[in-house]
Amino acid sequence: MVKTIQHTIQNPLGSSFQVLVSIPENEINTSKSPISMTIMTGSNAADQALMIYVYAIPTARDVLTSVLVDTADDAVRETAVRVSKLCAKKSQRPCYLTMAGNASIESLGMDQLLLCKECVGLIDAS
Repeated sequence: MVKTIQHTIQNPLGSSFQVLVSIPENEINTSKSPISMTIMTGSNAADQALMIYVYAIPTARDVLTSVLVDTADDAVRETAVRVSKLCAKKSQRPCYLTMAGNASIESLGMDQLLLCKECVGLIDAS
C-alpha cells in the first residue's frame, strides 16, 4: 500500500502551492522504497507544465542528487534540489521530487525556507 497526502501551502507572498506526497506503507515500507513528492504552483494539476524532476538518495554521510529533467531557472533547480535532499535525509529513503507550474519560484513570490519546512513537515507527519 502507498499512502498519499495532499497539502496546501498558504503562501503569504503570493498564490498557494499544492503538495502531494506518496509514501510506501506496510509490506513495502523499507529504507529502499522511495518517496514521491509533487509540488504544484496552481490548483489544477492538468494545467501545470513540468518544471523539474529530481532524484535524491541518502548515503551514510551525505545525500546524492541527480536532476532527471532540468530547467533553465536556477531558483527552481536550487529549490527542488534542496527540498529533495532534505526529504531524503529526513526519511532516510530515496526521494523523487517533481515541480510543476507555469512560472518561476521568484515570480510567484514563494519563500524557499517555508517550502522546505512544509515539505519536511509532511515527511515527519507520515
